[in-house]
Amino acid sequence: MFIKTGIFTKENLLNFLVLLVPLSLIIGNSAVNLNVVLICLMGLGTYGLSIFKIKKDVVTFLLCLFFLYLILITLINNIPNYPEIVTPTGNLNNSIFYKEHIIKSFLFLRFLILFLIVNKMAKNETLNFKLFFISTGVLSFLVASDVFVSAIFDKKFIDQSLLLYFTGFFGDENIAGGYIQKFSLFFIFSLFLFFSISDKKKIFFIFISFLFFFAAIIITNNRMPVILYLTSFSFLILIEKKIRLYLILFLFLSLILLTSIIKIFPDSTNTSRLMSFYGNAKHIIRVAPELFYSGKFNENKILKNLDPTLNRFGSGHLVTFNSGVQVWKKHKIFGGGLKSFRLNCQMDYKFQVCNTHPHNFLIEILVDTGLVGLILIYGAFTFLIINFFRNYFNNNFMKSRFLILPFFLIFFFEIFPLRSTGSFFSTSQGALLFIILPIINNYYKNSFFIKKLHK
Repeated sequence: MFIKTGIFTKENLLNFLVLLVPLSLIIGNSAVNLNVVLICLMGLGTYGLSIFKIKKDVVTFLLCLFFLYLILITLINNIPNYPEIVTPTGNLNNSIFYKEHIIKSFLFLRFLILFLIVNKMAKNETLNFKLFFISTGVLSFLVASDVFVSAIFDKKFIDQSLLLYFTGFFGDENIAGGYIQKFSLFFIFSLFLFFSISDKKKIFFIFISFLFFFAAIIITNNRMPVILYLTSFSFLILIEKKIRLYLILFLFLSLILLTSIIKIFPDSTNTSRLMSFYGNAKHIIRVAPELFYSGKFNENKILKNLDPTLNRFGSGHLVTFNSGVQVWKKHKIFGGGLKSFRLNCQMDYKFQVCNTHPHNFLIEILVDTGLVGLILIYGAFTFLIINFFRNYFNNNFMKSRFLILPFFLIFFFEIFPLRSTGSFFSTSQGALLFIILPIINNYYKNSFFIKKLHK
């Protein structure tokens, strides 16, 4: 009876748990897992089996098929080997991994349940967007501020060497830049959506916030978030005519800021990493397509296209991508099952390296679930993107468009195939992606998003 009255309703408690996800990402995987489990339990207690009523929801149907297929293909590839002591490398008992992968494939279902619960909340119009924007925006501001404090009080910053990553709250994990790049969007958009100030003041505060977060991302020494942050606002230039001039000005000034940092700290590690990023990316784009139709690298072609300032494999991502593609070719159609990369990768010190995953979502999904899994999951993503743009441009309410944009930008650049990433099947990635997906999936209900602006 206690949770049915006042502010302690089940829906409000669910909203509170969803609000905690960005905070749990800072604390660590244990907090994320606990948060996800609590959402699943509370959601099932609130909605019961009604969350599984798919009806005509194509995205939900495809995602359900993907999760079930992932379990099936993992069982097929792991059960025959699990009881045996298999040591193909001579020094590793892989039977431990077979058991672990089977268990993890079932545990990964928690993210499907998470998706279904948030999807139900969206359909029932019980999500509190205002609190999510403000709380997430505040967290991104605190992380960025902590990065500045860490940099300012570290003598390496004064010495202009910047030899280490400034990770702030994240300790040894070099992910502060990615966190700021994603969640700062909620801070910036909340200034437009939820604060009653003049348009000129809004533009001023948005501009200051834009540069503040951009500078923080640069200081973290994370290169990919720098590119994604600028690309996000470049994307807005293409789709939002009313604020296009302001966005062009923002990007122009941010490039001036980036250039100034390079000039001020010409010998820093940050500068050298940023300057090499373009060369590495260009090299990967030139050579990577060959991985899918060639049995191995054409070394002469690699050396011909290689920037003389780079080493053979640039940043190292190219050889990692190659490792993933070569493993995928062993099980092209159906894949090798969850986390199969580390089982099936064969070390080739010249062209391959065996990590825990291939650092690219598309390649990792191909490795684990083959073309069948890729069609299912990216079919759902493609349907979401098409449906989003169809409804976005038919929506004349700017505020409701801005309410969905941060979610879509995070989603779009997370699943973008031509970038380096963490593992698609990781805890933090699953929690983030499968909360954002159902929100975008319900964007067709424009009245839902408009109504939430006034709460």
